[in-house]
Amino acid sequence: MVYSGDKQLTSQTIFPILWCATVVAIFRQGNQITKMERVKLTVRLPKQLHQTLRERAARSAQSLNRVIVDTLWRGLEREEAEPLSEYECTMAAIRKTGLVTTLGSEWDKYIEDAPDMTVEELREAMRGISPLSEDIIADRGER
Repeated sequence: MVYSGDKQLTSQTIFPILWCATVVAIFRQGNQITKMERVKLTVRLPKQLHQTLRERAARSAQSLNRVIVDTLWRGLEREEAEPLSEYECTMAAIRKTGLVTTLGSEWDKYIEDAPDMTVEELREAMRGISPLSEDIIADRGER
């Protein structure tokens, strides 16, 4: 039994006090470590990605920074947990070159206005048009 001034402290009364003190100490230590380890970074994002992140932040009532950091952590954890498939690796490599990109919202009007076609209708519409590869070879000329 412990006495504090004129109050008697038992395990039932001291445990919550110690628990709170421990949580506060860990929190303070964590905040100091976090502040020391933070890095300010400027990143250029595609407008559509930025908009998507802002919308996610608004929906979750979190800061944009918090959403970006959490998303990056989840992406890294996913990579470590499950390796990318051959297709995902190939697409990632192609995206890095800039040859493939996600279409932005400016393309939505063209996609919405495009008629729905079956494969047979598309084949019929393309009949008589030379394959793109032949046009590329023709433009490139003899080697």
